[in-house]
Amino acid sequence: MLDHHQIRALLPQRYPLLLVDRVLSMTPGTRIEAVKAVTGNEPCYRDLTDAAPPGDYAYPASLLVESLGQTAALLWLADAGSPVDDDSVLMFVGARDVRFDGTVFPGDVLRHTVRLERVIADTAFATGETYVGDRRVAHVGTLMAARRSRTALAAPARVGAATATPGPPVPPQLGSRPGAGSSRLRHPSAGKADLS
Repeated sequence: MLDHHQIRALLPQRYPLLLVDRVLSMTPGTRIEAVKAVTGNEPCYRDLTDAAPPGDYAYPASLLVESLGQTAALLWLADAGSPVDDDSVLMFVGARDVRFDGTVFPGDVLRHTVRLERVIADTAFATGETYVGDRRVAHVGTLMAARRSRTALAAPARVGAATATPGPPVPPQLGSRPGAGSSRLRHPSAGKADLS
């Protein structure tokens, strides 16, 4: 449904961190299925010697979650009808209920299935699973991402000042208790890392 060229038009990531190769199917605003082929030429294997044991070739869990997150971002951005532009940053906010059920090695093809659960303003909530063939290798109960203006993120903050700022509301079915995530105490510079 989306080839690599179309994926590059939507996502800001580039080599070596563009971790989605192709979108197989998508129902805008609802569901997406995408793949990423893991090869022995991945940068994460660069420093392995010929004597490295086979277990050292396990694909890093952090990259698996990043690939799943990029798949979720594609669903959200395709639904919004706009790519990340020069004045916006797509940020991974966090993930809950993450389980790894298997190990991934070079030669495996990751198949991500993601459901967009809810979008509130510029914050999206999704769930997802990753398979190799019919074997589930990962599950993410809640994945949260936010889209913010680079200009707003670059605004100077008072050093050492902590302010109470409302965080994005957490949908009741995704929160661990009533009111979870409705507000947070944060330092003004918290969450400003550009993960693209």
